[in-house]
Amino acid sequence: MWKLSLLVVLLQALNVASKSPNRTPRILPEAVMEELGLSENEDYRIVGGEPIFEGLSFQVSIQEKRRGNHFCGGSIIHQDFVLTAAHCCEGFHADELEIVAGRINIQKAHEEGEQRRDVTEVIIHEDWDSSTVKNDICLLRVGKGFIKTSSVEPIALASENEEFQGTAKVSGWGTTKFGGAASDVLQAVDVPFVSLKGCQESYGEDNIFDTMLCAGATGKDSCQGDSGGPLVCRSKITYGSGTKLCGLVSWGKGCAKKGFPGVYTKLGRYRYWIHTHVFSRC
Repeated sequence: MWKLSLLVVLLQALNVASKSPNRTPRILPEAVMEELGLSENEDYRIVGGEPIFEGLSFQVSIQEKRRGNHFCGGSIIHQDFVLTAAHCCEGFHADELEIVAGRINIQKAHEEGEQRRDVTEVIIHEDWDSSTVKNDICLLRVGKGFIKTSSVEPIALASENEEFQGTAKVSGWGTTKFGGAASDVLQAVDVPFVSLKGCQESYGEDNIFDTMLCAGATGKDSCQGDSGGPLVCRSKITYGSGTKLCGLVSWGKGCAKKGFPGVYTKLGRYRYWIHTHVFSRC
């Protein structure tokens, strides 16, 4: 098991203490950073995408209530629950968070059809490990259930052994170029799947687990501000639309860099964990 360096520990402590909206998402495991010769922080965002104004009614913005700032994405999976990354939840109490659903432009004071919800419970995976970014998954319970509309509705989860084809779609309000500002309008980009073996060749066999899913290509990726947001896939066996929530934006090297795809939490492997926590509370 890798250990975080003193610098990382100090940075995380300062980050949690300040509740900064710029908490570093998609943190690379320390061992990967050492192997690749990377610095402590990299800038991450949706790259190569375009504005999207419909079809992502499950997408939410997770905001710090006191500041009113967006810092992570998430997905509605049940009227009372939003799914996101553990590194988005770490260091926050429920009463510090707010969920905004049905939004396209997060800089507007209000949009028709939006729904705002207070968070009443933060459920981080009990085996979440920030040093390896393993089990990067978290549930947020809201105080008042979301009302299903054309702009706000849950998305189905991928099954444990479900296989996907073609490309996946990742979305968020992250920055659109290296060192750039965050996008006001929701962006989305289609990214090709990368095999587990191919991803291990990029990051090292010991750093990519079977609970992770990789996707991306040069010039097309997700990152800072997009963390915890959805990776939506199309099943090889089509049921209805065949569209499922298959991943959560988790980590990666830099911005859409050649040979380094984005790494996502593979939700099929956490279906039982999700259902256990959701249905035990309903």
